[in-house]
Amino acid sequence: MHNAISFLSEKDVYKFSLLIEALERISKNHSSRITTKILNEVEKYLNRCLTDLNTDDSEYLEEEPVEWLQKSYKWLQRRFDIHTKINSLNLNRKKELLALGYFLQGELSTQEEFEYIRKVLRSYLTRIEQFRNSPPSE
Repeated sequence: MHNAISFLSEKDVYKFSLLIEALERISKNHSSRITTKILNEVEKYLNRCLTDLNTDDSEYLEEEPVEWLQKSYKWLQRRFDIHTKINSLNLNRKKELLALGYFLQGELSTQEEFEYIRKVLRSYLTRIEQFRNSPPSE
């Protein structure tokens, strides 16, 4: 898993972390304003990933300059946090996130890999939609 996320941009690491948080909140049926905000952001991100996958245009905007030391610390902390979160997930979820990490790095090469990541992205979007449409927890 380390190689799948080690070379991601800071923005992708943040979105990757939000995706994991969203999946955890859905699994726990945790509804709140924060959950809604996270789901909205993750949904936009997943749709962008699908668009990039379908158009083969995966160039991302340059990040705004930040003080180097501060950026390095955040980068390391987020990666550590992601590894910790991923270690607690089941094997199938780890496989999905591994594929997503390699997709974000532009490392997918076969049609089978592209089809798999499309399936994963769509399944995440479906889970988000089902969660939104389910009755609120009491």
